[in-house]
Amino acid sequence: MKISEFTENHDFLSNFFQSIIEFDGVEWSTAEHLYQARKSIIPEEREFIRQLISPGKAKRKGKKLTLRAEWETVKVDIMLDCLRLKFSQNQDIALRLVNTGDAYLCEGNYWHDNYWGNCDCDECEEVHPQNNLGKCLMVIREELISLYNN
Repeated sequence: MKISEFTENHDFLSNFFQSIIEFDGVEWSTAEHLYQARKSIIPEEREFIRQLISPGKAKRKGKKLTLRAEWETVKVDIMLDCLRLKFSQNQDIALRLVNTGDAYLCEGNYWHDNYWGNCDCDECEEVHPQNNLGKCLMVIREELISLYNN
């Protein structure tokens, strides 16, 4: 089985899903807010992102932050960390993630994102998707299954 849309019954898989996450003593409204803010090490930039009203705005403004020097080498690990926080602090969605069983998770999209997901447009037909968000989610799912089985 494959889950390729993070909408409706699977909206909780999206980084845009509203789920309070505590990090560094403050609350973040979505994993997207936290991930985007962690691109920068400048406290004022992080706080600016945290206070944005929507994850879409956080994503757009995150493209304009002062990137930490090692960003390209740590961004997947930071995504994993954000997702661990999201699911460890929100048991209801952690159980929903576990209940996806062994489904392959891949965020299908039409915005040409083959790094985090899989763009289904004709233009990207020949591009091999990396699906890093799906891979991160499947890692977290396995960690949760192990945790629940112990």
